[in-house]
Amino acid sequence: MNLMLPMWLVYLAVKSGTGQSNVTGSNETVRAVVGHDATLPCHLEPPFDVTTLIVVWKRDGIVVHVHRNGYVAQHENFRNRTSLFHDEMAKGNISLKLTNVTKLDEGNYTCQVPTLQSKVMSGNVTLIVGECI
Repeated sequence: MNLMLPMWLVYLAVKSGTGQSNVTGSNETVRAVVGHDATLPCHLEPPFDVTTLIVVWKRDGIVVHVHRNGYVAQHENFRNRTSLFHDEMAKGNISLKLTNVTKLDEGNYTCQVPTLQSKVMSGNVTLIVGECI
């Protein structure tokens, strides 16, 4: 019985902290040029430290980037081309940097932060890729 109370208190602390922020993508379409870099904006509002949480980015429903406690997994088509701004994650910034953009990167992206309550908070960003500026 003594172990249940501390675990319950930890659960409430995490639940109340993560439950107060919303994940926000961009209302505007992000435009990029083939071969250049693009940043897909996404953040928690109000800001919340996500450095120890799971952050998932999907394009058209397919997982392209997952970050958890410093470990990164990437879809093979995005390998070594996606990253988060680690210094900014403590402030709730989970924007995705996509390097060497290709036409195949175009689509609808979703940033997600699954929480302990099995609820997924997410924001959306659309990327359009052109051949030139």
